[in-house]
Amino acid sequence: MGATTKAEVVKKLGKPAGWMTKSDGTSELEYDYMGESLLPGMRRVIYTFFTFDSDRILSEMQYPGYEDRKKSGRQ
Repeated sequence: MGATTKAEVVKKLGKPAGWMTKSDGTSELEYDYMGESLLPGMRRVIYTFFTFDSDRILSEMQYPGYEDRKKSGRQ
């Protein structure tokens, strides 16, 4: 983070499932994908969010397990 641009994320991952831009110029992209469920034979939707500052530079990512990794310093 800190150097990756919004355009680079979209180029790598494709069109997001959702996006928004706030009045202060910051923005967020949402990607979702299917992942394994805790129940055998079931699938679940997993959401990942990318937040960008007003210069369109990645400032934060949120994904399953993010908070645990953040606490341990393994972002």
